Amino acid sequence: AVLIRTKKPTDELKVHGRLAAETGLRTIADASVSGPIIKDRLNAKLAAYYSRDDGWHTNDFDNSEFGEDEQYIIRPALTFMPTDNVELLLRMEVGHAEGDGPATQNHGLFDRDSFNFSIDEPGFYENEWASATLETNIDVSFGNGRITNILGWRTLESDAFLDVDSTPNTVFDSGTYLDQEQISNELRYVGTFGPVDVTTGLYYFSQDMFFLERRIFGGGANILDGGGDGTFSTLAAFVALDWHLNDAWTINIGGRYSQEDKEARVSTLRPGGGDYESRSGLNPDFEDEDTWESFSPRLGVQWEPDSDTQVYAYVAKGFRSGGYNFRNTVPGATPGPYDQEENTTYEIGLKKDFNEGKGRVNLAAFQNTIQDIQREVQVPLGDLGFVQQIQNVGEAQVIGFEGEVQYAVTSNLVLAANFGYLDSEYNSLNIDITRDGVVDEDDYGLLLPRLAPWIYGVNATLDIPVGAGLITGRLAYSHRDKSYHTDDNVGFYAPVDLLNGSIAFEPNSGSFRLTLYGKNLTNETTYGNNVVLPDSPAFGGDGIPGNAFPTFAPLGRGTVLGVELTVDY
Repeated sequence: AVLIRTKKPTDELKVHGRLAAETGLRTIADASVSGPIIKDRLNAKLAAYYSRDDGWHTNDFDNSEFGEDEQYIIRPALTFMPTDNVELLLRMEVGHAEGDGPATQNHGLFDRDSFNFSIDEPGFYENEWASATLETNIDVSFGNGRITNILGWRTLESDAFLDVDSTPNTVFDSGTYLDQEQISNELRYVGTFGPVDVTTGLYYFSQDMFFLERRIFGGGANILDGGGDGTFSTLAAFVALDWHLNDAWTINIGGRYSQEDKEARVSTLRPGGGDYESRSGLNPDFEDEDTWESFSPRLGVQWEPDSDTQVYAYVAKGFRSGGYNFRNTVPGATPGPYDQEENTTYEIGLKKDFNEGKGRVNLAAFQNTIQDIQREVQVPLGDLGFVQQIQNVGEAQVIGFEGEVQYAVTSNLVLAANFGYLDSEYNSLNIDITRDGVVDEDDYGLLLPRLAPWIYGVNATLDIPVGAGLITGRLAYSHRDKSYHTDDNVGFYAPVDLLNGSIAFEPNSGSFRLTLYGKNLTNETTYGNNVVLPDSPAFGGDGIPGNAFPTFAPLGRGTVLGVELTVDY
């Protein structure tokens, strides 16, 4: 889970600015100003971000720069404190981003270790969004606690077009359009009653979503449209208790009950399945609604023999709701509903500081058992390029361990390392993943998609005091093992070794910071996707077993060098 929170307005005037330029050419500018409007009662903040990218890649089709991008974000915020125990925090955001479509490499035509690609359709993307969140905090005497209510609203409109065949010929292009709006509210109470810390609350979420997809084959010889729209809502209640038995032992008990209601209309991808040109038309051939209920319990224990040590263990159960497939591309298949997924987790871990705080180590081992696992099974199919079908494919198990260690060798040098290992297997399967007509050991021997067995890395940070300030250098290396994109393990991601580094100067006053940095210094090739296309000459394939399959594989950037200046007042 990733939580992104805009900084609160400050009660003192603060000004921040940043300018950066990096190879591409890409330029970045952002700034914020924050301070009081009415002392002790009303604070305000305004932040803005802008970037312009000329494109890092080169399209071999016409030797043009590729990857042009422009975006801006504006974030106002207000904090109002009508009394000493009441705070209202309003956060808002508007943003716009547009640019070229992805730089897609076809592995039937180009070496996957290169940055070469050749596409005749540059495509585009355009995203526009707005959001507002009102957070209300009320300190209460009951349990010396706090009542928090968070009301949120967000809307997103996304339009994109891309060259799916990833060849210099007009074979398969596709466009997608999404219009989504959501509202949510969480009412939460946090307090302490003797040895027990309590967190409890209610949650509501509702969204309307409209999706369209168009697939164009042979420059318009065959046009297929489809998509879906629906209304989805969630109601939930939760409670978590931390019961401190004594200074060393704590019991964690919690649970969440959820109910999700979904109504969906789906139009199977076909001629006349929707009106993509208007970005509004839909011709559904499927309508349905369903409800899913779940209870997610958690039981854990923490042992803290001293202030530098914590050992913990817990067991928890979580759910991913069932739903409907708006990209119903498989002829004759139903869009759903597919059932909810259940994940049972066992974890044990250690967090330890040592040598008077100079060192820190965090270790964890875990096992996840996933029942009715949901997979978007992707299969190449000549008439449709490739198809996607969301299915409950069976039960899978993932076991692993991870750790990180950090040590201050001197007051100026800090070394750190991290590692993680994952192993997966299917306990049961109800579909033939390899498509050889039988579910056998070949299917059970496949690895889960996106799961890299080993990841690890090391980094070093060195501070060098100089007369006028401080020079800080950082070097970081990371490795990720080979992993797979498709369930049949045909589409894959090669092992990646990344090296990043930076050197910065900051004066003793701390008023500014100048940084020179480099990302992916070894110029590794990375991909954000690896969809396997039909192995035919039209898609760049040769049909010879053992040779590279044609793919839709959007390229990441290679080496990027940059300079950044930040100013704080």
